[in-house]
Amino acid sequence: PCTVTSRRLSLWLWSILSQFLKLAGGPLSGKPRRYSAPGREAQARRTRARIVAAAHESFARHGFAATIREVAEAAQVSPATVELLFGTKAALLDAVVDVALAGDDEPVPVLERSWVHALAEVPAADFLDAMATGFAAGAGRVAPVLAALDEGSARQPALEELANRLRRQRTTMARWVVGNLTSRSALVSDLTPEEAVETVLVLIDPLLQRRLLVERGWTVERLATWLGRSMRRLLLPPEP
Repeated sequence: PCTVTSRRLSLWLWSILSQFLKLAGGPLSGKPRRYSAPGREAQARRTRARIVAAAHESFARHGFAATIREVAEAAQVSPATVELLFGTKAALLDAVVDVALAGDDEPVPVLERSWVHALAEVPAADFLDAMATGFAAGAGRVAPVLAALDEGSARQPALEELANRLRRQRTTMARWVVGNLTSRSALVSDLTPEEAVETVLVLIDPLLQRRLLVERGWTVERLATWLGRSMRRLLLPPEP
């Protein structure tokens, strides 16, 4: 039994090492091979993106009951590769949610992206329409996996922290939207800035958006139109 256990452990360790060397572009023999760092990084990034896409589908279909093995099979990698890149199922779901909200895996916060800075130059109504389009697009990508987050948060402290982080991020985004309006003197006079922030938070609440997109069958475009119209009516003075 000890020999069998040792053999299984050795095979498992060799599997992890092989996958790591494959991702890094390193040789499995003593012969030197030349790889450029950008090439290795691009390969690892493609592998990571493939895993995240497969995990998104699995979490959307099965909730937090989705397994690392199922994700690995869909991504055409070994379970060891998934564990090497992400560690745990909770960390994998965290990555899925981050990519879904941002729309890509670029390590640039949403509020620091060029398209956000460009919105400073547009009229207030157009600014809210653009933000509504962005909110709806993110909701369309993340709504299918929110059930997995809800299920996992009850059992995984890491996912409970993710849920808390998402709430903080929504509050930051809502304050940024309202701050943009107040800096233009465009906020309706019968709302305080804090009341305006609460208004935005209600409109971008993920449970509301999941109900509209998943349960009611709204398209992302319909959600964007509704969000834009609602924010304009609630946050801006009536048009003359």
